[in-house]
Amino acid sequence: MIGWLYNASGASILVVGLFHATHNATVNPGGLAVAVLGLPAEEVVVVTGGLVVLAAVVVVVATGGRLGLPDGVNGARAVGHGRSSTSATSEGSAG
Repeated sequence: MIGWLYNASGASILVVGLFHATHNATVNPGGLAVAVLGLPAEEVVVVTGGLVVLAAVVVVVATGGRLGLPDGVNGARAVGHGRSSTSATSEGSAG
């Protein structure tokens, strides 16, 4: 879910941080769902966990596993893990 939010929001850390903080504030034992709604803490964790998993499955199916990445963008290169072959060979020959 967080990967899709990041990619779909144009790499916004703010959106991802707000989702993460809201989720944590809801499911913590003294969180919003327990304090405001009066729900048992165990049920809150199970229900919210189930909803997040269900939403994640929907996102994966709807995006074809691309999680919001634009067409033509390699996932490894989008997050800075990919290297071109020229940079790899130039590093290996320097020495």
